[in-house]
Amino acid sequence: MLAESLSRPGAERRSTAGIGVVFVDCATDRPRALNNFRQLLQEVPEAISIVVVRRTGVETFTDSQLAGRARFVDARAKTRGEAQRLGCEAMTENCVLFTDSNSRVSSGWFRAASAAFDSGAGLIGGPVMQDNDRPRRLCDDAGFLLDYAVHSTAPYLNAEGHPSANNFGVARSLIELMAPGDLWKSALCRKAHQAGVVTSSTPAMVTTSTIHYRLRSVLSDQARRGRQHAALRRTEIGKPEVLIRILGAPLVPFVGTWRLARRAKVRSVLSPVRIAVFLGLCGWAAGEVLGYSDRTDAGRLGVFG
Repeated sequence: MLAESLSRPGAERRSTAGIGVVFVDCATDRPRALNNFRQLLQEVPEAISIVVVRRTGVETFTDSQLAGRARFVDARAKTRGEAQRLGCEAMTENCVLFTDSNSRVSSGWFRAASAAFDSGAGLIGGPVMQDNDRPRRLCDDAGFLLDYAVHSTAPYLNAEGHPSANNFGVARSLIELMAPGDLWKSALCRKAHQAGVVTSSTPAMVTTSTIHYRLRSVLSDQARRGRQHAALRRTEIGKPEVLIRILGAPLVPFVGTWRLARRAKVRSVLSPVRIAVFLGLCGWAAGEVLGYSDRTDAGRLGVFG
């Protein structure tokens, strides 16, 4: 059992025999991506292996900008999760950390992650904070709440104990439990909990989200994630519960908006950010209906993130 291997004497030391970093280039904003990568280079010791995965094949970085510290993996990946999987396959280290071009790692990020692995954790995650160093727009606030509200306050994990999709790390022994058709991060988290693997919420492992959101992308992303979530859950529940969830989907925007607004202390019912969050969750609800109604294999819908 993986849990047993991580709890044996000396397993903690073996888990940090080698740590690698996968940096997914989302190709959304070249200057911001390059700045975030340079911050990563300053934070990660020179001996650490770094893989940059070109998610779309677009050349955001050149070889000279890698400063001899990293190597490329080209991937026409549909999602961040697929890109993370490909980057992980290109590494041989015992532990792998994941971040991306929309995230700026903080000082102490790598040290905190290394300490968590050294304590015997097989799945680790830290907080994702909003970028307060630039002017924010309505879509930025709404998008951040939808993506990271549960990851910006302790315990930095969602209701199922999952870390954020762009600030987490896993032990190689956990990765090896993955089957070829498994959904990437969702399956990692589920198998970790099933195997009793130690999960570490690591407060000092901080990243800052630097992404600029657009309303169209917020709606489409929420619809895709809602569909993925429903497609995965549909394989675990019976037909009566599927019908109940389809009928209950219209309630998701109301309940979800109330929860996120309470977490973010947004009191006004007609607050613009609250309305934008509501619209985003309408996209999620529509995706859920499609996901629960579609009988095709959940794996065809891609991976989370």
